[in-house]
Order: sequence, then C-alpha cells, then structure tokens
Amino acid sequence: MSTSQPKPKRLVQPARRQVEPGQLKKPEIAQTGFTYNIWYNKWAGGDYEDSTNTKEHAQTRLDVPKDSGYTRADASGAKTYCLFFARGCCPLGAQCQYLHRLPRPQNILHDLSRDVFGREKHANYRDDMSGVGSFSRQNSTLYIGRMAEYGEGRGENQLIKHFGEFGEIEKVRVLHGRGCGFVKFKNECNAQFAKEAMGSQSLDEGETLNVRWATEDPKADAIEEDRKRAAEEGSEKVTKRLAMDTELIHATRQMEALQNGLPAPPPLEQIADGEGSEVEGEEDASGNDAISHPPQQPTNQGLLSNTSLQAINKLAQLRATKPTAVAVAQPPSGGLSGVGGLGGLASYGSDSD
Repeated sequence: MSTSQPKPKRLVQPARRQVEPGQLKKPEIAQTGFTYNIWYNKWAGGDYEDSTNTKEHAQTRLDVPKDSGYTRADASGAKTYCLFFARGCCPLGAQCQYLHRLPRPQNILHDLSRDVFGREKHANYRDDMSGVGSFSRQNSTLYIGRMAEYGEGRGENQLIKHFGEFGEIEKVRVLHGRGCGFVKFKNECNAQFAKEAMGSQSLDEGETLNVRWATEDPKADAIEEDRKRAAEEGSEKVTKRLAMDTELIHATRQMEALQNGLPAPPPLEQIADGEGSEVEGEEDASGNDAISHPPQQPTNQGLLSNTSLQAINKLAQLRATKPTAVAVAQPPSGGLSGVGGLGGLASYGSDSD
C-alpha cells in the first residue's frame, strides 16, 4: 500500500504565528519520587506516566495548509525543521530560525546522528520506544497506541487520513481488538515529523494517541526487504552525489595519476566537449606504439577506483572543515616536478601513508 503526495507548492506566504506567547499552560508534573530522571522525564520510583505516555490531549495541532510558510530559515539555508511548528504551537511565525513546512520527498538525513529537528539521537532506543530514536538503524515505522475500535478496514483508512498529511505512506496495519496499529512511511524524515505532529492527538473518535517508534519487524522477509531497499537507496544517493561534483572527481583523478606516475587527465573543458583521448592502445603520430604504462593494481568495477574513493572521502572532510582550503588541481607543466602546484591536495601523500 502506498499513498502518493501532491507535488509541494512553493511557499509564497510568510509562516503565521500558531499561538501567542504565553498562551499555552505547561502542565505541572506531580512529584511521585525523590529523584527526577531526565532521560525518562519522570520521577524515579513513581508511576509509569511520562510526557510521552500521558493521556492528556494535546492543546494544539498542526494545520499544514494554514500554518506552512517561509521563515528566516529559508533565507539562511537552514535544514532543520521547527519542533514547535510540528506540534502546532510556534509563537514566532516568519521570525523563526527553523523551517515551517513538511519534509519533502527529496530530503535526506545528511547527519544520521540527528533527526529533522536537529536533536541528537542515541545509540539505542529507550525501553518504551519513545524519544528521539536511535542512529543505529533507519526507522520509518511508527507504533500507534490507544486507538478506538473502528472495525475492519475503517481503522486503516483513519490512519491514512490523519498520518498521510505528513508524508507518503508505504504500508498501514491495524491490530483489531488490540487498539493499536502501525504506519510505515516511505521517507524516514516524514516519520520523524509525523511522530511529533500526531503525539497525543486523536483520530475521528477523540481518543488520545500514543505514538512511538515501532520495533523491527521480526519476519525474515521483511528484514531482508528493508535491507535491500536501504542498500539501493544508499547506492543511488551516492551515485547522484558523485555525478554532481565533477570538479571533485576530476581533482581526485589528477592526484591519483600523479601518485602513480601516469599522465594527467585532460582538463574539464576538454572532457565536457568530448575532446579527451585515450592513451592506452593508441599510436602516436609517427606510427609507433604509445608509451606503455606499468600494470595497475586491480580496482573495483564501480564508478571510481578504491584509491579515488578514499581520496574523495578525505577531500569531502577537508571541504567541510575548511571550504577555502580545497583547490582543484591543474595539470603540471613540468611532469612530476609540478607536484607542489597541487596546493592543499599534495599534503595527503601517497595512499601507503
């Protein structure tokens, strides 16, 4: 089962203030013990109730068409979303430093240690599967507890209706008679957003939902299916990223050629115009065989060699820390004596270091 989302429209209106400052009243947590556990947000030795298990209905709810709009984050290039916007209670509106819109299908988590709201994840899930989540595995499935009994077929439609507002749904399942269900999103970003947006909210019967992360499906075929999909998505994203950064790939190939004593590849302009020529197997103008080169070490049959992939990782790390320190290498005019012209790239040395 999959629900398609309409193409997102460009935000042409400023984000509105969902609440006025001081409008909401924060409920006081009754002291039921002597030590307050900040991890579980409750008093140690008290009852099991906490902020994620409370039966008190949320005071606000997100209205996506009405509340979405541009904020300061759209001008600054910020990638994190407003947690209070997702909960329907941001008092800043267009002055907010975070995004006030839904995660889009092309959005990916560049930092797997944080969620879409910028909060740090943990190595393991909490015992009750609430909280931010874990960076040890990608999880796009939510557990929906305390559902009213809707009957066969109607419960699934209810979940699609309310959770489908926050992203494309891949699969829905309701355990009838047990008051719970599962919603699997196609994108993990949308699952993180929907978890906060629908926490302590209700469906059509006015119940107060308990929304948490779902545990891994114990079925072997489901685990294998998720693993294959994650591998395919990762391979596709890496390929697109490499194809976009042609300058980085070209600089890496230049460095690899210099390290192995090979002629430098042609400039990017010649490659773009199709003027580059192969060296191996060709003859020079005098009819003699072209210069033969020593045999190369076997490389993987992918887009780049192992050495190139390692160098790209190093260059990406350097570019992230010091963007101005990475320069695109130019072919040296004096053979290998021009290694000094590589600038920041020459400091890496050979791949045996």
